[in-house]
Amino acid sequence: MDSSAISPKESVWALHCRSMLLWNSCIRQKSEGLDEKEKAEFAIEAWRESLAIQDSLEIHVCSSNTALSHSCREYLYK
Repeated sequence: MDSSAISPKESVWALHCRSMLLWNSCIRQKSEGLDEKEKAEFAIEAWRESLAIQDSLEIHVCSSNTALSHSCREYLYK
C-alpha cells in the first residue's frame, strides 16, 4: 500500500499507541467505580475501537514492522 495514502492515525506506530491506550483504559476501568450502564457503554466503545484498530492493521501488508504489529495485536487480545 502506498504509505502516502495512509493517514497518520492509521500508521503502524499510531495503531500501536492506540492499542496501548485502549489496553490501559480497560485496566483503569476495573478500579473505577462505574455503574452498570457506564460499564456497558465503555465496553461497547472499547470493542468498537478494538475492531477499528484490527481493521486498520489488516491494511498493512508490508513485511516491515511485523514485531510492532504483533505487539499491537497482543494488546488488543488481552
